[in-house]
Amino acid sequence: MKFSLGFRIFIGFLTINLLYIFVLIVAIIGLSRISKNASVFTNTYMPLYRFAQRIEGPKYTKIEDIKNALEIEEKEEKIAAIEFHLLSFKNYSNEYIAKIKNLLASSESVFLNSNEEKSYNQLIDRIKSLEQKTEQYNKTIEKLIESIKLGIYPGPIDYFIPVENAEAILKKEQKLLMMQIEGLIRLLIKKIEDEESTIKWQLIVFTILVFVVSIIVLINLENRLKKIINFSSKLDSMILRHQFEPIKVADEDEISGLINSINNLTSEFLKIQKETEENRNQLLTLTANLRKLNAELDYLKSFNEGIINSIKIAIIVLNEKLETIRFNPAAKALLGLSDVELNKNFFQIFPQLENKDVRNSINVALFEKRMQLIEEIQVLINNGHLILDIIISPFVGENNEIKGIIMIIENRTEIIKTKRLLNQSERLATIGRMAAQLTHQIKNPLSTIGLNLEFIREDILEDRFNKDDHIKKLNLIQSEIENLVKLSDEYLRFAKISEPKIENIDINGLISGIIELYETECKNRNIEILFQPSKQQVTIKGDYNQLRQAIINIFVNAMESLVDGGKITIATSISNGIAEINISDNGRGINESIIPHIFDPFYTTKESGIGLGLSIAAQIIKESGGKIDCKNNSQGGATFLISIPI
Repeated sequence: MKFSLGFRIFIGFLTINLLYIFVLIVAIIGLSRISKNASVFTNTYMPLYRFAQRIEGPKYTKIEDIKNALEIEEKEEKIAAIEFHLLSFKNYSNEYIAKIKNLLASSESVFLNSNEEKSYNQLIDRIKSLEQKTEQYNKTIEKLIESIKLGIYPGPIDYFIPVENAEAILKKEQKLLMMQIEGLIRLLIKKIEDEESTIKWQLIVFTILVFVVSIIVLINLENRLKKIINFSSKLDSMILRHQFEPIKVADEDEISGLINSINNLTSEFLKIQKETEENRNQLLTLTANLRKLNAELDYLKSFNEGIINSIKIAIIVLNEKLETIRFNPAAKALLGLSDVELNKNFFQIFPQLENKDVRNSINVALFEKRMQLIEEIQVLINNGHLILDIIISPFVGENNEIKGIIMIIENRTEIIKTKRLLNQSERLATIGRMAAQLTHQIKNPLSTIGLNLEFIREDILEDRFNKDDHIKKLNLIQSEIENLVKLSDEYLRFAKISEPKIENIDINGLISGIIELYETECKNRNIEILFQPSKQQVTIKGDYNQLRQAIINIFVNAMESLVDGGKITIATSISNGIAEINISDNGRGINESIIPHIFDPFYTTKESGIGLGLSIAAQIIKESGGKIDCKNNSQGGATFLISIPI
């Protein structure tokens, strides 16, 4: 029986459609299984993996926070910092462990339906173990806090070691949980890949069948396909000319619909080609901009290099290991550096600079990211004695990470020598002015001594002896001699202020010692002493004995002003890098006309005073780089304010 072309076409397309339906059913069944597994992967395994990552991540346990807290000097601040870390850790760990447990509880049926009951039970056991290790870690931190509160840390037992051990065990438990979840994920992915491979081969086989049937049908449609061949020829021509116009065909059969679909596909292709060309132009523009930025960067680098090389102050750059990686010509000239010293340890090159102050300043710059200044450090370099100011600054990268330190070294030798010569000249000038005043101060006692000696001489010559009168005159002579001795001692103390011995001075400790020294005398005079020390430690550099003498002179001056008793208040503070000492009394105050002269040598309003105590105090404070001011209080009394740079 001979079948017509239409029937054969019908049978062919019917067979193709039936095969396609079968392929579709097979694909839908396979994709359904893949979709189910993908849903398990997305809704269960991936959240588990993310939560496990959060637990394993650096935010989970930050042992560095505890280490940094232990370096805090204030006990309460140290405890508060560690307790804050513990509270943050508990909240963080409880939150994500609870999320994992809730997720496992809601996904129990998924594991059971996929024959993963054993894996589910293992995960539950692992979470319980993680909770136990977390609790152990919390307890070790609580013991550390308790040891700090009891004052036994640091001590014979290092309570920080159990914290580190518990943290290591907890990290190991977190790693095991992560590995277990990753194993489940790999198994699921393998299962999905196997199912995908099965579907792929099924589709290939059935597609081949469809292809064979299609070939048979297409052989019978050879004449129909000529229309497609003609369309293809026209399409090639349009693509070569980069000009596209839709090819109109009569809507007669399915081939016409195919041509129209190809028309749409070609339109999309040309649209993509146009977008690609636009992207290419944008890429060229970006490349040009990048080259311009590189040129500007090279210019800035050259500009900065020029500044660093031309500056007259020595600059040395060290890495985190304190190895010298860069220095400018000024450093070569001042410190005798050469390229041989590159990549060498700084303290191996300059062992004379390895002391407590330099080491501490470097640690502060590296670990606290704070700039430090070391003033007037004396060193021997290249057989020459130098006085240096050293600024140690952290070298911070783009992401605020420490890359090393920058040392800026200024040679202050000549400036300090000039300053000392100037101070010496000023002191000699002051001593010269004092000499004239001293002559006047000595003249009156000598006149009194000479006059009384003349009276005694006349009485002896005239054989007149009056015991009481002679004793009175001799006592007067002795009193004037004592005044001359006291005047000479004060003058020598002012004229011979020794070269200061620079050291670190705890101001609060110094003042506490002075108060203890004069406590009994103040009680006898009915004087109350109120000390208000700064909450933070006040440390300056200077000569301990000289600064102590200056504060004693001011303190004694306040005591002497409280004839009928009263109160002396001493307060210390730090403001903008300046140590301040306030010494106030509630006495009668000082006449405003006297205040401008109160620090002048031999200026006094006291009957028995010499007028050098406050002058000596002002001289010592000035040579320490500070200043002293005096003012009257609004409610009575006077205040002396001492300001000295830290």
